[in-house]
Amino acid sequence: MIEINLFEKKETNILPYLILLIFVIGIGIMMLLFFFQGNYYSRLDQQNQTLIHQQADEVALSRDIERVERLTNQNRQTIATLEENAYPIVYLTDSLSEIITNEEERVVLFDLGQADQLLVSLENMTIEAHSKLIDELNDVSYINRVHVTRLTQMNPESDIYQVDLTLDLNEKVLRGEALE
Repeated sequence: MIEINLFEKKETNILPYLILLIFVIGIGIMMLLFFFQGNYYSRLDQQNQTLIHQQADEVALSRDIERVERLTNQNRQTIATLEENAYPIVYLTDSLSEIITNEEERVVLFDLGQADQLLVSLENMTIEAHSKLIDELNDVSYINRVHVTRLTQMNPESDIYQVDLTLDLNEKVLRGEALE
């Protein structure tokens, strides 16, 4: 028997198809790998951005707290300085009101001037009362001297006078007594 084959059957070489298939599968795998890695790094980047924003907020809060603490310390120092340098006027007025009786009716002027001098103008007192008051003021430890700057008779028929006194104060002694 003789076979006549009009069409010659060639053996097909599947190697190029196999290489092409492997190449396409390799490209597909690489595309999937790049896709998943892109998603992974995108999520990682979002997490890092979120973490950075949270830490930036915490740093800003920490800086605000430090600034407030620094300002608080400055305020404490300022208050301490002010208290240290404040003139003890409350103690001075309380102390003098104990010495000067009926100060509401008698004290006309109470002026703390410069150079630690206090000007007090008193009225409705007799000469003896003025003299006794000046002696009592001279006995006060924070008063260095008492000067009578003016003595005026209020009414010619009465023995009532107005007197202006200048008191030289020792500020260090006054502060020391005010702190006790």
